Amino acid sequence: MPPTDIKIFPKEDEVLLTWQPPREGTIDSYIIYKYEDKIFREIGKIKTTSFTDSGLKKDVTYVYKIAAISLDGEESRGVVVSATTTKKRVPLPPADMKASPGEDEITLTWQSDREGYISSYVIYKEVDGTFKEIGRIKTDSFTDKGLRLNTTYIYKVSAVNKDGEESQGVIVKATTIQKKPPIDITVLKIRDISANTYKTYEKEGIGKVRISNNSNSLLSNVKVSFMIYEFMNSPSEVEVKELWPEKSVEIDLKPVFNDKILTLKETTSVKAEIKAVYFSQGDMRSYSTLHPVTVIREQRYTAIDENRFLTALQNLDKASMKKPEKEVIQKIKAKLETDEELIQTLKKKGLSYGEIVTCIYLMDRGKRLDDILSVRTKGQSWQDIIGSYNIYLEDVTDILKEVESAVSKKKSKGKSKTR
Repeated sequence: MPPTDIKIFPKEDEVLLTWQPPREGTIDSYIIYKYEDKIFREIGKIKTTSFTDSGLKKDVTYVYKIAAISLDGEESRGVVVSATTTKKRVPLPPADMKASPGEDEITLTWQSDREGYISSYVIYKEVDGTFKEIGRIKTDSFTDKGLRLNTTYIYKVSAVNKDGEESQGVIVKATTIQKKPPIDITVLKIRDISANTYKTYEKEGIGKVRISNNSNSLLSNVKVSFMIYEFMNSPSEVEVKELWPEKSVEIDLKPVFNDKILTLKETTSVKAEIKAVYFSQGDMRSYSTLHPVTVIREQRYTAIDENRFLTALQNLDKASMKKPEKEVIQKIKAKLETDEELIQTLKKKGLSYGEIVTCIYLMDRGKRLDDILSVRTKGQSWQDIIGSYNIYLEDVTDILKEVESAVSKKKSKGKSKTR
């Protein structure tokens, strides 16, 4: 069977190829071919499921073929894909974007480029539903003056590199104020988010904000919400029953992220909205602010850790193929102290015995089966799934080895055998 779910990620001078193992059979390695001089030439033979072809030319289409090699040395049918390298390097958008409103002005600030790669920044303002350029500067701050009081303005700031390529714009909004607003939101701390441990933030939180009542009247039923639209299905919300004049309260931000955060391929800067809805003199009002948040896609495990895990998983699958199904299931059942019905259920879902052991190990640590399989069916690797639950990969590797040893162990019958 050939490799599945092949993905391509072209850059200016390289192409990254990734894939998943065939749905059937055990694979020893993979061969990567590149179409050159009207024939496919071998450019790599690896045991992992990703390959980077470097030293390429800009804006050129390259054709590749990937085949799987079985343990018997048989080569599968090759899967052909193509990729076109990018013309120029596109810069990252400005980071740490902030908007500071005044009575009749708004000052935008961001983190400047420290490598000297950016030549200028472009500032846009939304006018009648369309973003129009209002400035092009080389510094890391811009003040828009002559604004109306108590009016919300939306801006977009992008970076332009020395090649003239413009980044995606970072959108930020702010409302001008008349002295102080009735309620104020101060971000005390919002830390970067690690995609690999995203579930821990439901309890630990990612930061803290201070909600202040700047008015002379009591604010009742203040609902403070935190939302990152790309990675949350609904905002996290805390209600403050009463907030007295000139008083403030600090609130922990504990977002519940969806599984989309696991699909990130690289570190991403996103915007988070912090909003306060409150009642003043019988009328419902609101105030909100946007704050930049960096979602970090980091490699939780070393390549050695991952190779050991994958090897242990594959070894268990190999050992299981040499034993009767009933015997394998009984060994897994005994080692993991689980029931046969669960093993059979997972087997019907297409999981190998190595995957079944991994899945049950996660379930024993409080993880829901539906959550595990939902992420897995979206193409997420077992390594990333284990990492998202903040579980050590080597612990799963050890249990796979223990089960493989139990499965491979010969039954003692009290008689000597000759080979």
